[in-house]
Amino acid sequence: MERLTWLERDPFFAIVESRPPTVREWQYFLFKIDHDAIYWDIPVVYAESPDDESFPSAVRRWYGQIDDRLFVLDVFYDLFPHECNVQIPFSESDEFAWQTLLDLQLLPKSIYTNQAVFIQNDSESRIRTVFRRDPRGFDVPIYDGVSDIDAESLLDFLRPRDSTVTYSIGASEPDINWVTEELIGNSRTLRARYNSRTSAISVGCDMAQSSDNEFVVYSESPEVDARQFWIRNGRVTAVE
Repeated sequence: MERLTWLERDPFFAIVESRPPTVREWQYFLFKIDHDAIYWDIPVVYAESPDDESFPSAVRRWYGQIDDRLFVLDVFYDLFPHECNVQIPFSESDEFAWQTLLDLQLLPKSIYTNQAVFIQNDSESRIRTVFRRDPRGFDVPIYDGVSDIDAESLLDFLRPRDSTVTYSIGASEPDINWVTEELIGNSRTLRARYNSRTSAISVGCDMAQSSDNEFVVYSESPEVDARQFWIRNGRVTAVE
C-alpha cells in the first residue's frame, strides 16, 4: 500500500470528522517549490480558494494522507508562487518536532523539502535555533529546537542534502519589535515595524531594490539586541 495518497476535499473532511478532536494545532511547514512542475506532479486537481473568507489571498489547496496522518498543501499563487505551506498533525511518537520532515520526503520532488524555509515547533521551550543564510545577506530562523541535540540533529539532516544552502545554530530570537527606516538626506522615515527581525529586514531589502537610498533595521529594545542592519540595493551591506 502506498504511504502517500492524495484525496479529494469531501473524502478528506469525512476522515477529519470521523476522528476525535486533538488538543494540539497542526504543525506548519514552509517550502520552496518549482511553481510550474508542482501542478504536474500532484495527480489530483486542487481546490481553488475553498472557504474564501478563511484565506488572506487566493490559494490553491491539495488534500492528502501519509500513512494515517492527513495533511493539506497550500500555494498562495498570486503572492508567493514559489512557496507552499504544508500543515500536518504533530507526531506523538517522534523525539523531535522537526522529524515529521522525514515523512514529508514522500512529497513530489517539485516541493523542495530538503530546503525547509520554516518548521514549526509548538514547545514553549526555545533553547537553540537553526538558521539558514538568505542570499540577501542575513540569517533567517527556520526552527526552534528544545535542546542543542534537537537543533543539531536537524542540521545533520539538512546539510548533506543541499550544499548550496548555508545553515547555522544560534540563540533563539527574542520577542521584540524591529523597525525599518529609509535614510532620505539627513532624516529618517519609518517604513515598517514588525515583531520579527527577519520580516523587517526582508521588507527593507524589497524597498531598497527600487530606491537609491539606504535603509536601516534595528530593534526597539537595544538592551536585548543592539544590532543594526544596513541595507542598500536589495541586500544587507553591513551589520553593526
